[in-house]
Order: sequence, then structure tokens, then C-alpha cells
Amino acid sequence: MCLFILMAMCACHQPARHESNALDSLPPASVDKSEEKPVDKEAARFAGLDSVMAYYIGKTDNEMLSLARNDSSKLEWYIDRLDKQYIVAPVGITVTEPDGSSPRFNTMMWLHVDSATMEIYEYDLPNDTLIKWGY
Repeated sequence: MCLFILMAMCACHQPARHESNALDSLPPASVDKSEEKPVDKEAARFAGLDSVMAYYIGKTDNEMLSLARNDSSKLEWYIDRLDKQYIVAPVGITVTEPDGSSPRFNTMMWLHVDSATMEIYEYDLPNDTLIKWGY
């Protein structure tokens, strides 16, 4: 009985695990005007980013991304870094060993999204330049 109580007490003091997501800081879709707060400028940079990235992934003619999309691979992206003008995000797939071990992200394309206009720029690695993407 003492062991059960001790285990229950220890379990109560373990911190909750939460997988952080850059989008967790986004403001809610609807805001109660009576509790209006100042706009979080950093969070505002991400508004609409999911839609922009999904649109790019669905419409790009990038050969590797098109092959992965047509092969039913789950294309993913994440925010790698932020600078004054751009949100920098790699697009690719997560691969694992046949038994599901050793997950790793394989980048197929680097994108720079202008945080003010949400325009997408593909990174041209050999020429170290950004090319504006337009569909």
C-alpha cells in the first residue's frame, strides 16, 4: 500500500510533455473583442503560412516534390529560422528504416517566405540566389 501511495505521488510531480510547434504561438481564429490584447508581431508573421506552404506543395512543378507528391509520400515542412524579412523553411519527407527506427528528415527544397507579403522564393543552391515562385 505504501508503495502505491509513493508511486502515485511521484507520478503527480512529473512535468507534462508537450511537443512544441512553431504554430502554437498563433493567435486564435476568433477573438472576443471584450478581451482584446495587443497584437503579437512575432505570431502575426506566421498567419497564413500553413495555407501558403500547402498551396506551394500542391502546385509546384519542382521535379523531386512532384515525384514525392505523386508517390503518396507525405511532404512536410518546418520553420528552420527567421530573419528580418523571411521565414526559412525546408520542404521534404521523413524517412525511417523498414522497422520504423531512425527517423530523419530529407530536405528536397528550401523555401524563403516573405513574412510581409507571403510571397514564396525557392532557394537556388548552386547559384546561392532566391527565385520568386509564381503559379
